[in-house]
Amino acid sequence: MMNIQNRNEINLKGKHVSVIGAARTGLAVSELVSFLGGTVFLSDQKNLTETAETAISKNPNITVEFNGHTEKVHDADLMVISPGVPQDADIILTAINKGLPVVTEIEFASWFTEDPIVAVTGTNGKTTTSTLIHKILEKGGNNSIFAGNVGHPFSTALLDSLENPAENTVYVLEISSFQMEHILHFKPDFAVLLNLSPDHLDRYNSFEDYVDAKLNILKNLEQTDTVVFNFDDKQLADRIKTNAICVPFSLKHSDSTLFSLNETKIYDNAQDVLVYLNDIKLPGKHNLENLMAASTVRSLFHVENNQIQKVL
Repeated sequence: MMNIQNRNEINLKGKHVSVIGAARTGLAVSELVSFLGGTVFLSDQKNLTETAETAISKNPNITVEFNGHTEKVHDADLMVISPGVPQDADIILTAINKGLPVVTEIEFASWFTEDPIVAVTGTNGKTTTSTLIHKILEKGGNNSIFAGNVGHPFSTALLDSLENPAENTVYVLEISSFQMEHILHFKPDFAVLLNLSPDHLDRYNSFEDYVDAKLNILKNLEQTDTVVFNFDDKQLADRIKTNAICVPFSLKHSDSTLFSLNETKIYDNAQDVLVYLNDIKLPGKHNLENLMAASTVRSLFHVENNQIQKVL
């Protein structure tokens, strides 16, 4: 068994890692483990897919089983699970009972980078907001990498960066509640929380359990980290408990926010126009909230107003 309590001392060389789920995320984890010197036992309940077979055939450090999990999955130093695997699945509970460390792919990949992470979560608007942030940061001269719950695993993005290092790299991650289960060290530099409403109640016993999973994004934040949150969502705002810097965004209030809204424009605290509403290509009040969130993050990265205008 690996001791993963100290993030700075985690080393995969010579370690055996069980990866549960052989779809895109599981394959990405497997490739990253192999690159970092570990060996993989990849296990899936479903049939072997052509995509998986092609990826596995090229890597001698990956062995597999399909059509069900055997006890071999517990003969490992670490278990990494894909988002689709329920946290109360028998295979997971057995691993925990055996003392085998169990983490999600997002947690796992985060161990191996020191580059800034912007993590966006919420019930609605995650993809729009994280895309806006990604495009805005690109315009500001950053090497922004968009990954997470968008069909591009963090592990894939990280492996690409390890193989091809670049300056000013920032990871913009869309984060689901599933990915915030089994979190130990994961700590974004900027956590963006958009809203909360009942969702995925087929997976969670209650709305509170779902919220708890979402709010794991705040679990390890430090005083130098930043939380950008929707002040207008009372369910969310009342649950923000952290020592990190808290920066609200709002369509209704201007106290403590970096941007304000009137009938024609969004403007900053210096009364400079960020964008006129008629020029925004994304319709709807909900997209104004997404835009406010993205603009707030953009300001924290010191990207100029004219850069966000180009994106919008």
